[in-house]
Amino acid sequence: MFRFRGPRNKIVMVELEFLRFSISTMSMRRNGARVELVPTPDQIRIDMDKLLSAIDETTLLVPISQVLFRSSFIVDTLRDYRAAHASART
Repeated sequence: MFRFRGPRNKIVMVELEFLRFSISTMSMRRNGARVELVPTPDQIRIDMDKLLSAIDETTLLVPISQVLFRSSFIVDTLRDYRAAHASART
């Protein structure tokens, strides 16, 4: 279980995520989570620069699918993972 009471209370996710996953993530707001939704430029792919710039020292979670449900776009999750961990160390 995640706790969203401290300074690390942000969830960064993309708008092309599976709908049920998005709804459950958004419901975490009632537990104190701040959800930042990264928009897509074309409803097909993720703007990785926008996603990575949304990850900062307040980010607790970056839930993301390796293949996006709505467009079958393959996400570079390793790059996302490294960025999240780099920001966690600062």
